[in-house]
Amino acid sequence: MANYSLRSFLRSTQNALLKEFFRKREILNDFEWSMQDETGHIIPLSETKVNGLEEAIELLPPESRFKLEQEFEDITYLADENSNFCLIEQANRPKFGINLAEEFAQQEIDGYFDRSIWAYMHHNDLFKYTYKYMQVISTARSRDFLVGKLKCRVNEKAKTAFRESIIKHYVGRGRGENCLIDHYDRNKDTEQHCFYIFQEDCVKSVLGFNADGTDVIRNPQRQLIENIFFYEPKTGNLRIHATGEKNTEALADIFCTHILGLEGRPNRNTMVYDLSKLLTPGFVFNNDPRIEKLNLKEIICDMGNHEEVVLKVKGRERKGILLLQRLHAAVNSYAVAACDVMVTKLRFQVEFAKQEGIRKKTRTREIELPNKTDLTEDDYDAIIRKHIEGKWGFKRRLLSDDKSNEAA
Repeated sequence: MANYSLRSFLRSTQNALLKEFFRKREILNDFEWSMQDETGHIIPLSETKVNGLEEAIELLPPESRFKLEQEFEDITYLADENSNFCLIEQANRPKFGINLAEEFAQQEIDGYFDRSIWAYMHHNDLFKYTYKYMQVISTARSRDFLVGKLKCRVNEKAKTAFRESIIKHYVGRGRGENCLIDHYDRNKDTEQHCFYIFQEDCVKSVLGFNADGTDVIRNPQRQLIENIFFYEPKTGNLRIHATGEKNTEALADIFCTHILGLEGRPNRNTMVYDLSKLLTPGFVFNNDPRIEKLNLKEIICDMGNHEEVVLKVKGRERKGILLLQRLHAAVNSYAVAACDVMVTKLRFQVEFAKQEGIRKKTRTREIELPNKTDLTEDDYDAIIRKHIEGKWGFKRRLLSDDKSNEAA
């Protein structure tokens, strides 16, 4: 999320898009979008000379200026690389069915601010949906539960019972009773079901300035509790964005009961990472076309008797693929069976394939046993997570009666 300031916003956004924005709102109709150069010729207003426009906005009536800047702040919220990528990804969902990357290319919309304001003006429902999504994942912690590969119940009876249990769960916390559930199939390929939960909160009073900024007043606010549930039947993973560890566990119980037909959630500690496949001769990383290249950077291996081997690629050396060969050589040199060796950490760099409208991206991430990773909640890391859990097979179920696995 970019930080908002009026001048920065005006300098970062194409004048043509600003002009369209103001025209649709019938604001600043008399503003001159041209200027006189040193030779006396009339030319289009320079993209960086925004002082006059900034002054014109500041002369607007307080209420109009406040409303206008609120819109600018919303647009700024999605004016960065990850938010632009998220806009494009959300636009591809069946809910919208928009090829936003192609639209940006055709209209020559290149800058982050330009893409954000374009979506705001031309696809406002998509913009609001993405804004809501980005707000929730940035403010609420996420937590994963391996709940099993089950059919997701999305009929009205199941959703009604789900909604009523959510209301009952929050009723003792001063929450309202108006609860809305927005469900859609987020990705047809992975069959990821997404449930947005909106529950009316109690009215609170917060301090703020009045419209003209001359006094401090109390403003009543009726906030929304926003939780997101992501469930993938193919992997059995349930991800919940919510606040509070115990609260998240209770929400997982409710989801599993009504949407999956279970008697609550399975033990959350049943999900662990397993890097033992790296020890298999001939192992290769199976990547889909979204990942162009994968470079191994570091492998830490426990050889038993508390002796650890650290294999690294230093600096800009392109020897990542050799790490697997060096790993197997180290295992052989210790004369230990592969089953007695444990790969405890993997650090790797992913190079994503270039997408139309988005510059090429890389991510360096690590996995550390038993269940630690530095993956974030952006869409690029979501691709990596799907490879870790699916394509590469680095996640497994830790059975509660398997003592050896629990010790691992």
